[in-house]
Amino acid sequence: MKRIPFAGLSLTLCALAAPAWSAPITLAATVRDFCSSAYTAVQGCANHIDFDNIGILDVGNAVKSTLGADGKPVFNASASSVFSTAANFDQWYRDVAGVNKTIATSLTLTETTSGMYEYVNSAYFPINGQGWGNQGNSRNYHFT
Repeated sequence: MKRIPFAGLSLTLCALAAPAWSAPITLAATVRDFCSSAYTAVQGCANHIDFDNIGILDVGNAVKSTLGADGKPVFNASASSVFSTAANFDQWYRDVAGVNKTIATSLTLTETTSGMYEYVNSAYFPINGQGWGNQGNSRNYHFT
């Protein structure tokens, strides 16, 4: 605290200690856009069976707990899953001409507590109007 006389008044200034939060972190991200069945002929892309597949709902253990040698997720064939095959699952994380379009974007994480960062967005649609387009929807829902 420091007292400063000012025209017969006395001001007291206090410096409050703020948390020592770090600056936000921005990560490079890759988003891949896929076609839905209704737009394959129009867009010239292949329908991906793992999208709009309402009949399969169990996602438990669909992905192995460790990454593959290439640093990407590995399909857990022994588990019931939303993914049709390991080959189709691999397309979610790899560029495949005529199947997906890759779009570079970024995610900005903010520090919530010392050393802990998060990204929160309840309406995350990073590629609206990009890739294969919104395919008749108000938003582009077919992405990984």
